[in-house]
Amino acid sequence: MEAPSPLSHDDVNDAYQQYATDLLRFALVLTRDPDTAADLVQDAYLIALETPSGPLKKSAMKSWLMRILHNRWRDQVRRQTTFRRLWSYWQPIHTLRKPPFHESIPESRLSRSQIAQRLWETMNRLPDWQKAVIYLYYIEELSTCEVAEILEIPQRTVLTRLYRARKNLLKLLNSRSPL
Repeated sequence: MEAPSPLSHDDVNDAYQQYATDLLRFALVLTRDPDTAADLVQDAYLIALETPSGPLKKSAMKSWLMRILHNRWRDQVRRQTTFRRLWSYWQPIHTLRKPPFHESIPESRLSRSQIAQRLWETMNRLPDWQKAVIYLYYIEELSTCEVAEILEIPQRTVLTRLYRARKNLLKLLNSRSPL
């Protein structure tokens, strides 16, 4: 097996120029907060700069950076669990939810942007593990092998999660007014 070559600052800077937008979109899907998403992307690049070796191939740089970002996000979620549990005692959950998306608007009156907005809102209702695979596979157009590498799960698990996420997404979409 070939040993990973050391990453130079130029390699990481090139990767930043090439993949920053993709990483930011993925971070937004995970966090739903632009500031937190930007911080996650920055953290991923700082970790990449501090890591003495990177992926085996330069072509795997995007997957490697997304895996770093996903791991960083997972670490943040673990740290925030205690805070969320405490916060839930003081802040009623119904005040945090958005009102339903135009449930009474007929299909013919919805614009493409409204349909896209509804789809994103519905996707955000999925559990994080389903949302991540849907985003990486359909939006980032990564292979199931790359998604498995990023999320550090077996490829068969990715396929199972995709199946369940699609099924759940369809159920959520059908439970509301038609697109």
